[in-house]
Formats: sequence, structure tokens, C-alpha cells
Amino acid sequence: AYAIENHQCYAPSLHNVCVAATLTDRQVFDFENFLKHYSIIVFPLFVWNVWAYRYGRYTAFSMSDLLKIIAPVDVNLAHPERTLNILRQKVNRQIARLQHIFPEGRRTYAPLRAQMEQLGVTPETTYLYLRGHDLVENIIGPYLSKACEVLRRAQEREIRNLAHHETQLRNELAGYQRSIQPFEQALRHQTGYARSPLYQRIQQDIQARIVDHLSTSTAQK
Repeated sequence: AYAIENHQCYAPSLHNVCVAATLTDRQVFDFENFLKHYSIIVFPLFVWNVWAYRYGRYTAFSMSDLLKIIAPVDVNLAHPERTLNILRQKVNRQIARLQHIFPEGRRTYAPLRAQMEQLGVTPETTYLYLRGHDLVENIIGPYLSKACEVLRRAQEREIRNLAHHETQLRNELAGYQRSIQPFEQALRHQTGYARSPLYQRIQQDIQARIVDHLSTSTAQK
């Protein structure tokens, strides 16, 4: 993955981030489904970005240029497909532009894409390989913020509806607000990514290197 932020944004763990931040387990957004379809859409353009850096053309299509295209322009929890449709149109326009200005990519793009997929960068998991702070601040963060806001407001409404008098209402609202935390804090502290296949591969690689090092050291003695 690109950085620890990408692991922290592991899609199956994001619902638990909302739970930790708001203390309610209602699900108001399907992060897994959204990130799967988001990743599939941006994958071809992500490959172009890697291509630009590999072949020294990054000044024409940098990571910052990529972000400007793939950052969602609207956060719609109820209709994410609208955001994805807009994203698809922007990505397709940029791909057409890159194909026009870099005709040599017709020969080198496909082998690079195949190499990346062989290494494990799949269309469904592209988000794990984007620049980490961009992913948190511009892609996942806005959705986490909106989802947590919706959940907090719902929980506060429930407290108001169940309170028998003003003093109880104030005390329970104050207690709830003291117990919750910003989603950024919950995201940093969560460890759900340890269940991800990518994280487990990293662990296996480290363990294999340790075993190999110990075996080499023992043989030298």
C-alpha cells in the first residue's frame, strides 16, 4: 500500500470507524461497495499516472493532477452512483487526452497495467495505492465526516425524544458529546486493517525475511 493511511482506510473497517466515532452501529453508507466501484473507475487513470512517472512524463500528469480528477465533487450518501457517474466521465475524458498527447502509450501502457495487476494492484483495490493523505483528506474523509454527522444527529434526536425533562436532556446530551470523538481520531486508532489480505501479506514477507536472516546467521556461525 502507499502508506499507513491507506491501510487505515481499508474499506471493510470503515463502518467500525463510524461506530467508534459516534457510538451507534447504524449503517448509513456502504463504504465497501462505494470504494470497490470507485476503484474500478479510477484504475485505468491510475495506471496512466504510474506510466507518466515511469517514462518521465510526470510533469504532464502528476499525482496532484490525478487528485484533481478523482476527488469526488459531491458527497451524496443516498445516491453515490451520481458521484460515480460524474467521476467516470471525468476519468474517460482525461484518458482520451492522455492517449492523444502520448501516442507511445499504446505500446507501453498495456504491459505496465499487466505488471501492476501481477504485483497485486487490482482494479477493485486501487484506493489502497493512491497517495495516502490525499485518500484521507479528499476521498474517504468527506464521506466519513458526512456519515458521522448523520449518525450523531440521529443519536441526539433520539436522546431528545426519550428525555423526560430538560435536566435529563442536558445531562444525556453532554454525556454523549463527551463520549464521542472526531472521525479522524477514530480512523487513526482503528486496527481493522490487520484483517486485510494486503496487511497479512506484509506480515508474511517480514516473517519470511526474519527466518531467512536467522538461517543465514546460524549457517555463518
